[in-house]
Amino acid sequence: MHISKKIFKNPWFIGVGSSILGFIIIRIIDAIFGSKILLSLWRFFSKIFTSIIHFLNLKFEWPLYGLILLFISGPIIGLLILLIDAKIQRSREKPLPKWYNYRRDTFDGVEYRWDWGKDYAGKYEIRKLCAYCTNCGCVLIGGSCPNCNSKYFMSLKSEDEIKALIYYRIENMD
Repeated sequence: MHISKKIFKNPWFIGVGSSILGFIIIRIIDAIFGSKILLSLWRFFSKIFTSIIHFLNLKFEWPLYGLILLFISGPIIGLLILLIDAKIQRSREKPLPKWYNYRRDTFDGVEYRWDWGKDYAGKYEIRKLCAYCTNCGCVLIGGSCPNCNSKYFMSLKSEDEIKALIYYRIENMD
């Protein structure tokens, strides 16, 4: 049962399966009502295709200076588009918040360090939160320091508690 749910949620199965199902439904409608939907669709798309081919086979006469201007203007217009896009991107960038460099703090005698990153919505969130020994600066493993054997079992807080304290200190910064 679990495998069948995975199969039915697979994008390839949905895309191919819906196309096949649509074709079958159209054939059933053609058979029941005697209409020629597929034939009409074929004629419509073939008419569009032949019109495109006919347009592409038309002959145009351009003077030489027109061709030269066309080849020169293409890179210039492309460069202008790139410059305008770069200027728009720079204007969209927001300055970093004043608390962005706040990346370490001590809570209950344990030093915590973290990085900031943006989530999919563009909001900053705490990443790589880790506890460090206040004596030697080594990463704590299981509540103790592997370097100086200091114990922090009673002082360690959960990750959610530390994040709440960090956000609280950010909100109360002057």
